[in-house]
Amino acid sequence: MKKKAVYFGVISSFLVLLTGLFCFVLLLITHFLSVAMERGGSWKNLLVIQIVIIWIIVIILIISAIFSTVLVIKPLGNMITELRSHERLSLKGAAELQELAQNYNRMRAKLMTESEKLSHEASHDALTGVYNRKVFENIRADEGMEDYALILIDIDDFKEFNDVYGHDVGDKVLQKMGRLLLSNFRTTDYPCRVGGDEFALIMIKTGRNLQELIENKLITLNEQMQDTGDNLPPATLSVGVAYSSECDDPYVEADVALYRSKALGKGHITFCEEKTGSE
Repeated sequence: MKKKAVYFGVISSFLVLLTGLFCFVLLLITHFLSVAMERGGSWKNLLVIQIVIIWIIVIILIISAIFSTVLVIKPLGNMITELRSHERLSLKGAAELQELAQNYNRMRAKLMTESEKLSHEASHDALTGVYNRKVFENIRADEGMEDYALILIDIDDFKEFNDVYGHDVGDKVLQKMGRLLLSNFRTTDYPCRVGGDEFALIMIKTGRNLQELIENKLITLNEQMQDTGDNLPPATLSVGVAYSSECDDPYVEADVALYRSKALGKGHITFCEEKTGSE
């Protein structure tokens, strides 16, 4: 059962009016006491009533203080703490504060969504959904980057592909490539689009000891790009692979390996030459 919120403004107004009423009655009694004393009449009953009214006023003030602390002061303190921590506001306290918290939480959620969207757009390729070249260059420039495998991938004869099937189909092939990179590799890897039909993949914590695994994944990727079950024409991939642990610039080595793949024809995968201790 949903708990109904208490409206602080309504109850506060009621308590203020009630306190004012008792004060007015107290003033009347004080006036009658003064008149009674001047005339020498009995004033004891009025004095008792006056004392009772004073106690009622004191109790109302105490209740008001407790009421304000529970519904306003304490919830406001919690809100300030949550705001400083950039957290969602708790829906506690008076109804007015709860409504304020709800509005703030809605605005906060909207801003976070927009911020995440802008961040995603700044780091991802709009067409394929993989990382963009800027992210690729930043990762390559990271001196603290652990050993990784750098994979360069080109879609073979993509220009002729566009000329034959049209740019709309070409875009769909690029999108397919992006989806397959995301689905076939780890979430900790970095698939990037670095040019028109050029893609790169950085597989962190990966060396030549995982070469067979990498090769199998790339063979599967090539087969999936040639699958026409999605009504897209087949496409082959030329691939070059290098390891950061074996060379100063894995991008150069991967590019050399990619050039060798293209020289062999379509759909080939070439790994950089393994360095020996004497080299």
